[in-house]
Amino acid sequence: MRLVHLDLSNGASGDMLCAALLGLQPDPQEVLDTLNRALPRGLKVSYERQRRDSLECGRFEVHYQGRTLDELPPPERGSSDAREPEQHSSERSGSAPAIKALRKRSADTFGKGGLTPYASAQTAHIHLHGHDHEHDHPHDHPHDHDHGGVTHAHRSLTEVLEIIDALPLPKEVLDHARAVYELLAIAEGRAHGCEVGEVHFHEVGSLDAIADICTCCMCLTRLQPCSLSATPITVGFGEVRCAHGILSVPAPATALLLEGLPCMAGGVAGERCTPTAAALLQHFKPNFTQLPLMILQQSSGGAGSKTFPGCANVLRAYLGATPEAEGESEQVTLLSCNIDDQSPEELAYACEELLAQGALDVWRTPAVMKKGRLGCTLYCLCRRQHEQHLGDVIFAQTTTLGIRVQVIERRTLPRTLSTVSTPLGELRYKSSGRGFDRVKFEYDDLAVAARRQGMSISQVRELAQEALKSSVQPHKSPADSK
Repeated sequence: MRLVHLDLSNGASGDMLCAALLGLQPDPQEVLDTLNRALPRGLKVSYERQRRDSLECGRFEVHYQGRTLDELPPPERGSSDAREPEQHSSERSGSAPAIKALRKRSADTFGKGGLTPYASAQTAHIHLHGHDHEHDHPHDHPHDHDHGGVTHAHRSLTEVLEIIDALPLPKEVLDHARAVYELLAIAEGRAHGCEVGEVHFHEVGSLDAIADICTCCMCLTRLQPCSLSATPITVGFGEVRCAHGILSVPAPATALLLEGLPCMAGGVAGERCTPTAAALLQHFKPNFTQLPLMILQQSSGGAGSKTFPGCANVLRAYLGATPEAEGESEQVTLLSCNIDDQSPEELAYACEELLAQGALDVWRTPAVMKKGRLGCTLYCLCRRQHEQHLGDVIFAQTTTLGIRVQVIERRTLPRTLSTVSTPLGELRYKSSGRGFDRVKFEYDDLAVAARRQGMSISQVRELAQEALKSSVQPHKSPADSK
């Protein structure tokens, strides 16, 4: 089974995570090419090897209109760091159903308090500037304003999510990216005392975060680890200068995103964990531990943009396999409960949420309850480190008052996740070995290609199979399936 471990003892940022995970890819350039074809116009990502404090590591950068973010003038610069918002009068906000769903998610994620109502009719604009940029001027001007010739536009959460949804990337990547950005918006809204629909992001900063988040999600999706683990997160200490003054570390939005995750200050002052990294870790929820038992296959380092005295600002990532033989076996948790007083629509939504939150599999079977009522038994198969979180999701999304927990053994065939180029684009497929040779194309990829081309899924599958037969050496990487 494939394992990925993240060493967060030097902190974490979006670009550090991207660089470290790109270094574990069989072909980092192929990942970059796929992203650069998909990202909005003017936005590019790059990865190069460099030395940082005598360490060989990778550096991931986002380029906007041909310049890296460090080269942009301060009003135009964006990063993944949380900043104090500016307040503007604005009428732009997300759609009512979407914002209502996010209010519910805010309560589920950050406690029953949900979002704090904002005291005025103003909107919080999250300016993702660097620490040294003062931005304390009055704002009676329109939503898109000018700073010395640099247009200073903002995007609502709804607009950002529309950009993500329109990217021609696999559905699994987009689902992860959307969920991570929603966490960012929820935390920023909570931190600044405004509704999540009133949170607006600086234009370039939002694109920077989209690039970081999509890259990280694509790397993890391609690696398909059966277990993701990480050390406790070093967040730093001291103070950080933001647009409206001095804040303690971690900044308020970062602290909200880190709730429920193990953290420590570390021995070096400064902001060591950014909101983008915190949102990614909150979403993927690694098993927090020191380096687990594994047969180490590869390691990689991701350098951050900052330098800290006496500390290498590098995030390490490790790729390995469990020591078991090829016939793979693992202990997993089976959660189950009986339900006879909830509608099928709500139960279907509960199943979707469990899968989105990391369940290996979710299914229902018909059942007759003790009073003769027709109901169902809901089953959720998950890895052991996720059983507490997914149990809470079941309690939150269903009417059950109790959950059965069983630790069971699961055997799986070794398999690889491969990508083959077809006339319809790149399609992923899983293949198994050890005498049980099977090939199955990913349904989501087939469905996207079918809708795009106006074809049936069976037609797309036939073209994919023909392309696979003629492919000399498709790209392969070991993967675990759900």
